[in-house]
Amino acid sequence: MSGILPFPFLLNQTPKNSLGYLATLLGSDPLKRKVFVSYDHDDTDQVNGFLGLRYLDLGVDFINHKLDHKIGGQDDEYKRRVIREQHIRPASVTVILIGVNYWMSKWSNWEIEDSVSEGNGLLAIALKGVGQANLPSEFQKYYGAGLVRFWGWEPSKFSQLINEAYQNREQLKASMDTAQLFLGKKTLLGGF
Repeated sequence: MSGILPFPFLLNQTPKNSLGYLATLLGSDPLKRKVFVSYDHDDTDQVNGFLGLRYLDLGVDFINHKLDHKIGGQDDEYKRRVIREQHIRPASVTVILIGVNYWMSKWSNWEIEDSVSEGNGLLAIALKGVGQANLPSEFQKYYGAGLVRFWGWEPSKFSQLINEAYQNREQLKASMDTAQLFLGKKTLLGGF
């Protein structure tokens, strides 16, 4: 008998166990944090460098959304729903990769808002070489209230920061309606 269990074995398992087993067979580790990555498409080359960190043992699976070819001709509300349902909802943490122009994208605030409403932890990381950046207004609310972090490019800390964002997700979601939120305009990297 081979080391691979036959399909009927899956039918005898609880759904959680069978999905975990199936995910293991398909190469996805069910114990890894699922991380949605939000970014400005003008920063794709740098973002690909960040996504290359998946080959290190950070304990995360990145959910990347290159949807232009799938939903390019659809209206914005449809695109937003697809991103929310297929990419943000399955994640437990959203990492926002901050480039110089990220804050200007209409998608930035939408993805942040949808991430918080879906219960994701939230973390912003400045892309390599970005020393000063405007933050989207939706992120500024939570940052000013001390509920999320904005960090510089330090790959050695990414795993720890993602885990912290995961741990803070309940508090972040609860704050949506109750926290007094700060609305600043510009944030400099430095004393995060």
